[in-house]
Amino acid sequence: MPPEWRTGAMLQFAEGDDVDLTITTRLRIKLPGVAAAMVLAVCAGITLLSSGAAAAQCSTAGLPEGKMPKPTAFAEFLSPEVWTVTTLRAQVTTAAGLPARTTEDVPEKIAAEMYDRDGWIAQELTYLRDGRSDRKMIYQRKEELPPDGVLHYSASNLVVARETMEITADDCGNAVITRTLTDADGGLKEVRTIMHDGNGWEVLATVTDGGGRVQSVTTTTRREDGRPTLIEVRDGEGTVVSRTTREYDERGALLTETVWTPEETTISTFESDVDLNWVVKRNYRMVEAADGGKKNEPVDVLYRFIVSYG
Repeated sequence: MPPEWRTGAMLQFAEGDDVDLTITTRLRIKLPGVAAAMVLAVCAGITLLSSGAAAAQCSTAGLPEGKMPKPTAFAEFLSPEVWTVTTLRAQVTTAAGLPARTTEDVPEKIAAEMYDRDGWIAQELTYLRDGRSDRKMIYQRKEELPPDGVLHYSASNLVVARETMEITADDCGNAVITRTLTDADGGLKEVRTIMHDGNGWEVLATVTDGGGRVQSVTTTTRREDGRPTLIEVRDGEGTVVSRTTREYDERGALLTETVWTPEETTISTFESDVDLNWVVKRNYRMVEAADGGKKNEPVDVLYRFIVSYG
């Protein structure tokens, strides 16, 4: 294994209508009507639920037994006991001519994550083009409980923001994670409220700014096994700003992803390893063809290198 892929060397460093809805986190927020309806659907069990991969259960004050949110690695459908995931990106260029020729640049490392053995994320890094880390996030935990805080570091290793993470239960007994982000001086920047279904899958995430104004609402529809099939993001006014659909094969391996925004549509195809982790993602931009139809223009390729414990 090349040295730069070893985590020990890679990740070590020092420290519609608005509806008023009050949930048991004691946080009062204003949600667009679609979001409030989704919350009610979660409580009523209308959204697809799933058993999913078994995860270690812990007890958190106010949360019923067996209602913990999925650990990060399980929620991202990584194989058990994943240790590190390193992502590289290769730009693709298309030269004019018949037939058009595509060239793939040398891949550059853009991100890396480290996970604890029980599946909870421990560290995240992004990289500059010269290979230096751009920013990093270190998750804080107590014993076997999920993370309860995050330190955000700059490229110069200075703390630029802090997050607290609190897990509570909503009125249906399902998990709610509240992530409160403050700047280095303690000023409130953002509150992210993440609601889960009865099996611990994320189904609704609302982001408010420091003034309590809703910035985005994300709803996720899932298959019976928990895999997302539709992810829709609306802005604070309730307007859809992105819609992502995913398709899988009979084993559950991710095949295609289509991301629509008002500006463009991006289509991605995937290749997976034997453990169903996607390891190659090819991104295409839908553009107009010379004959007036549509064609997929290559944009870039992402490669993931996954290392497991043991």
